[in-house]
Amino acid sequence: MPRLSPSLLRHARSLNPLLPALLRPCRTLSSAQNELRWLDEHAERIAQKYANGAEVLKCRFETKAWKCKVLRELVRKRGLGTPLQYLLGSEYFGDLEVFVRRGVLVPRCETAASTTHLARLLRRAENLPEELKLLDLCTGSGCIPLLFQHEMRRRQDVDVSCLGVDVEERALRLARYNLCKVGRGNVAGVDGDAVRFVRADVLRDIDAPDSLTRVLEKEGLGGKWDVLTANPPYVSLKAYWSSTALSVRHFEPRRALQAHNRPEMDGGDTFYPRILRTARLVDAQIVLLEVADLQQGLRVAGLARDSEFEVVIWRDVPDQDGEEVVGGIRVIGKGHGRSVVCWRGAGGRWLGVE
Repeated sequence: MPRLSPSLLRHARSLNPLLPALLRPCRTLSSAQNELRWLDEHAERIAQKYANGAEVLKCRFETKAWKCKVLRELVRKRGLGTPLQYLLGSEYFGDLEVFVRRGVLVPRCETAASTTHLARLLRRAENLPEELKLLDLCTGSGCIPLLFQHEMRRRQDVDVSCLGVDVEERALRLARYNLCKVGRGNVAGVDGDAVRFVRADVLRDIDAPDSLTRVLEKEGLGGKWDVLTANPPYVSLKAYWSSTALSVRHFEPRRALQAHNRPEMDGGDTFYPRILRTARLVDAQIVLLEVADLQQGLRVAGLARDSEFEVVIWRDVPDQDGEEVVGGIRVIGKGHGRSVVCWRGAGGRWLGVE
């Protein structure tokens, strides 16, 4: 990473003494100015909460002083690499604003793009079942089922129910909090009663009490699921230490990023065979799997073909024009390889590929 020039730092300091600290993670002046504005607005909201409980005569002076103190602390933490989303407490995921917390992976815009694109394809599909069921594995903040349900509510002739699954209790608490905020209040057009979250371990053997199959049976959620989505840990041990950003390694949960690799499989692919087997068990017609890059996408596509699925790879922006064939697999959209889309049976008609 190139060093910041002294002239740029001097110019930033002349604009605002807090900007140089933000240049370290932002790298450009415009990005640092945007983040300073967002942090300033967030500090204002925090200070206003303080003011609401302060005495009227002290309120104006103390609120301003408190805001300055809060803003300096936010800038200090951001300068040390804390992700902006953790400081602001939320991130936009498609049309939804979802809450984020330390210990749970920050939702990515590329994940939102593939989720939204899938929902848009299904909204145009004919012969969808009257109840469309989505199973989301490694759900984290719950962003995928919440956004999918939000997007599909525009299809009024289909009832959509979603289930998010994660092994981490911290993630499930956040997912349920997001459900309460964007679902129960119905502010964003999410049917909160049609989304649930449960704890299960995707990698556990089928006979284990916390295995996905056992938990689904116990909760009365067994049977068929039409769509299966997953953004599993897919970073290999080598990539985690060589190419993962420092801010990600230092602040986001490693267990949500790095797959549980075996020595003979250090490609971050550990979760995919189990997820594809689960897709067969629940009779999923469409499977959407996020991957790290095109190379991993091609490997996962091969696993899906071995499981008798048809496959295509979506890039970061799947709804933009662009198509090529790589290793015998169609790759569509613009950007990096991001999602492996699998289908069989009715799934091909729903996606409009048959």
